[in-house]
Amino acid sequence: MSEALKKQIQNELMQPRAAGSNLFVLIDPSRNPGLLTIAQGMTDEGACLFIGDARQEFEDDAPWLVRCDEGGEFVRYLVSEGLGRRWSVFVESDLEFAQIFTHFRKFVKVVDGDGDHIFWRFYDPMIISGQLPFLTVEQRQHFLNGIERLGTEMGEHAFAWFRDNADGRLSTHVLEENNESIDVSDNEISDVKDIPSDLVQISVDGARIRPMMHLTQSQIDAPLLYNRPALVAHVVENLDEEFHPALAQVDRQVLDQMISHGISLAMFSYAIHDVEHIELFIDFMFRIAPGWHKEPTLNQILRRTDITTDEKFNRMAEDRMAGAWDDAETLDDPREWLPQEIARQLNAEGELLQ
Repeated sequence: MSEALKKQIQNELMQPRAAGSNLFVLIDPSRNPGLLTIAQGMTDEGACLFIGDARQEFEDDAPWLVRCDEGGEFVRYLVSEGLGRRWSVFVESDLEFAQIFTHFRKFVKVVDGDGDHIFWRFYDPMIISGQLPFLTVEQRQHFLNGIERLGTEMGEHAFAWFRDNADGRLSTHVLEENNESIDVSDNEISDVKDIPSDLVQISVDGARIRPMMHLTQSQIDAPLLYNRPALVAHVVENLDEEFHPALAQVDRQVLDQMISHGISLAMFSYAIHDVEHIELFIDFMFRIAPGWHKEPTLNQILRRTDITTDEKFNRMAEDRMAGAWDDAETLDDPREWLPQEIARQLNAEGELLQ
């Protein structure tokens, strides 16, 4: 992150606040072993958001909430050393420390689409900046209740402030590097239910706030589904666990393009709109053959619109499909890793056609 952007962020963080307004920081010590010690030395008030067994399990990696003093020593440290490294989330609020601590404690665990209680990493800049736009109005207002605005880095080259409006819209104030200048943009995000029909729809069936926050799997996946580079990186990371020798032989830029094409096939040819099954689709491109999805029997199932994605993959896993999978293994033309407009210009050896 450029020094110019850091300076502008620091100026916004250090500007005089209204009487009674406090600046708090959510920190993630797991990304810097020394961060907690520094926070304790530079702030007067703080507490771990994990208690009981969770605190014992995660120890010094557990997230903390701290209140910054008016001198701003810790703020300057975080801006100088931590921006772009996913250390912290800034929170402005007129709540007292005990009140906002109790508020954030309500979100340490949420219920996912399978009904499981999971830790919600809202203190991770990438997580909260990605998921806020995909919460329902009710969920956003619940999470941002008592918060004037929430500030977080967005990758290595931008910073955003989020503010909840009375009408349910989410206001964003974004600072972004643009060569040697800083672009400033202000936008409003409406209800996740209002996503245009030509974009990937995010299901909020079952999303609610009581007795605790419930996030649908679609909401959890949304930040990746709407961020292709992040989704590509996520898929590559998971594939690398099993296919590392093969992946290591491919130039990373080429590999990213291959994975991106696989994602496009899954999402737009077969309406697969959850991360788990997108990963499985691309896993089969490596494990079976890059053109496995063109096998007629499997392709017919993939194109069905009257059953869920989960049901599609369950049907393809039935014993009676063994012959189809055997045939799918023959669809191993490497050009299947490429978009058609590129693939048609190459022969089977990858050479340009004359």
